[in-house]
Amino acid sequence: MRTAQASAMKLKRAYEKARLKAEDETGIDKKHFPKICPFSEDILDEGFFPQEDEKVS
Repeated sequence: MRTAQASAMKLKRAYEKARLKAEDETGIDKKHFPKICPFSEDILDEGFFPQEDEKVS
C-alpha cells in the first residue's frame, strides 16, 4: 500500500475511534459528529505541528 493510502486509512480508523470515544465521553450520539474526518492526512505528519519553541503563548 502506498504511503498516502496508508496515511488515509490510518486517519480514517483513528477518526472512527475518536467519534465513538466522543460519543461515550459526552453522551452525544455519534450521528451528530461528522462522518468524515474534517482534517487531511497532513495532521499525521510529525512536522505539521509547531516545534516547542515556536508555540505562541
